[in-house]
Amino acid sequence: MRAAKERPSNPLSKPVLAEALDIKAKFSAIQAEVSAYRALSVENGKLEEELARLRQENEELQAKVSSQQELVQQAVDAAREEAVGPLRQQLEELDMQLQNSQIQLERLGEAVEVAENEKAEAIKTLKSENTQLLGALSGAASRLTEAVFPPGALPGGLTISTSLGGTLHPDTAASGAIPPQQPPTTTPQQQEQQPLTAPTPAPAAAAPAAAEPPPQQAPAPTATAPSPQQPLGGVFSRLVGLLAFWLYQLLGAALLYYAAAVLRGAPPALNLEFGLGCWVVCTLLPWANRLLVPRRAA
Repeated sequence: MRAAKERPSNPLSKPVLAEALDIKAKFSAIQAEVSAYRALSVENGKLEEELARLRQENEELQAKVSSQQELVQQAVDAAREEAVGPLRQQLEELDMQLQNSQIQLERLGEAVEVAENEKAEAIKTLKSENTQLLGALSGAASRLTEAVFPPGALPGGLTISTSLGGTLHPDTAASGAIPPQQPPTTTPQQQEQQPLTAPTPAPAAAAPAAAEPPPQQAPAPTATAPSPQQPLGGVFSRLVGLLAFWLYQLLGAALLYYAAAVLRGAPPALNLEFGLGCWVVCTLLPWANRLLVPRRAA
């Protein structure tokens, strides 16, 4: 072997050796690449496992997120229904109330129109009744005056005049206010009292009538009348006074009926004042009768 070593090398062996070394180096490089590839394959496997785990976690998270979104959506829907439901119900109730109010307004409008028509017809009827009552009361007052004081029964210078008048104010009666600046109306009793305080003779004969003494004191034959006729005269005057009293009461009742007919629909205070006025007039007129009917001398 030593001889072989010492033996000179073949000149052809150097290229082969160089090629072998080159192949060995290439093989080593390839082996290193294979080792690196194996390491990369192992690392790639680990990464794939990690990627699969991450994908699974991602899917689980997506499932959780979707379930939470569903829960949140359900909670939002429930809260919206809880908050909006009463408001929606209130809106529906308000809508129904509005429709009912519109229907009631339409009915009220129709009722107002009917009431206006009835009011106009009632006013026409009241005006016609007022005219008829005024005519009837005027005739009754004139007949009552002729019955109580026949022609020639009154002393000279005294006259009795009867006049009736009345006005109807539908708007004022409906509102309950007294119409401003209305001319005062006089009843037949007040007009019968007016000649007592202020006789109405002609202006030309006013001075002679004032200069002459009252006609009640003028006749003297009454003093020379026989005494048996004096009690008859007193009884007659009392009968006349009693008859006049009851006639005045009947006239007061007629006036109250007139008040109820004319002032229909007026405030109660106005009817009460008119009734009190009629009562005062019916009470004072019998006293005025003592002045109208002269007493006989004793």
